[in-house]
Amino acid sequence: MPRARPTRIPCDCFDCRPLSESAQRQDDVPAWKASALQEPPPKCLVFMLPEDCSPSQRARPFAHLDALVAEGCCGLLAQRVVYEEDNESILHRQQVLAEFLGLLQEPSDKATNAASKAQHLLTERYKGLAAGVASRCDAAVSVAQQAGVAHVSSLFSKDAAQSQNAFPEARNATDQILAALGLKRCLAARAAALRANASALFEDNDDEDDLDMLIVDARSALADSRAGEESSAFAWVDAVLGHLCSDEDIKDSIFMVLLMAVEKPLRSPQRVGGAELPPGMQRPKQSYAFLGVTEVHVLCDACVVMAQRLKGIARRDSARVFSYEEVSKWGAAGQILLERLLPELAFKLGRASKYGA
Repeated sequence: MPRARPTRIPCDCFDCRPLSESAQRQDDVPAWKASALQEPPPKCLVFMLPEDCSPSQRARPFAHLDALVAEGCCGLLAQRVVYEEDNESILHRQQVLAEFLGLLQEPSDKATNAASKAQHLLTERYKGLAAGVASRCDAAVSVAQQAGVAHVSSLFSKDAAQSQNAFPEARNATDQILAALGLKRCLAARAAALRANASALFEDNDDEDDLDMLIVDARSALADSRAGEESSAFAWVDAVLGHLCSDEDIKDSIFMVLLMAVEKPLRSPQRVGGAELPPGMQRPKQSYAFLGVTEVHVLCDACVVMAQRLKGIARRDSARVFSYEEVSKWGAAGQILLERLLPELAFKLGRASKYGA
């Protein structure tokens, strides 16, 4: 099917109200689609970043990273406690990626689910969702492959690893990302249409090898780097975002997500709205500590900072800088369990039924 310019199906939230008034009547939209969606579904690009210094200590601002935050929605993601017998496992060493892909299990679930590996495959869980991971870390690739995620080796190739730079040149990396997602072919078709004075609609003939989601592990390129070079990962992602967002058609076709694991606490369970709870009053159990109706143990001294953006699809909040301090103060997404992020993204990509309220 051709990929025409994206159109959006608004919901009844405050952010979508202007779209609802100018679009078709809400009664004409099926109930299961009464949420901010895009037709055709977007692609998804997830950047995994190392913990960085605070914005005040950065050598320079990262304009494109911060623009993504300013135009999108942010929050904190709670991580599970890893049990003692798993402390040395590959899933623990790659906990953020493993949790994001839904590979961690409670001890009571392991014996029951040990024989069923198909349940971990994203293609089985999310209506054929095709995902890939770009990483120089063999452990990260191994974890991703347990979920049926393909290894995109072209982004962090051996030639790039042997060069003096930890990261491939941003322009080349952008081309590799667009090719993996099937969007580079769209640009070529659009250019040909312009040369022929034909319609310049952003179109794409879907290919079975195209990915719906690409996870770029920017942490892995720092494995052999000197300590204190975390900002180079931010600078590289910032440059790649600059290339991607320079084309409005590309910008409107990719749901972009930033993930940064930090050794900093979730909001205190004894504080609400910045104020301490009165003595003797306990804060109710929070939804981020539950998986369905099952309570899970979450880390109190570490979390993942998250930002996401796609105009008309991700809501906007008051955060302006990608940092723990800014997101914990202004992020509108609040706190959710890390492994519940993927079902939300799969819904936005048209690969899962409505998730949440």
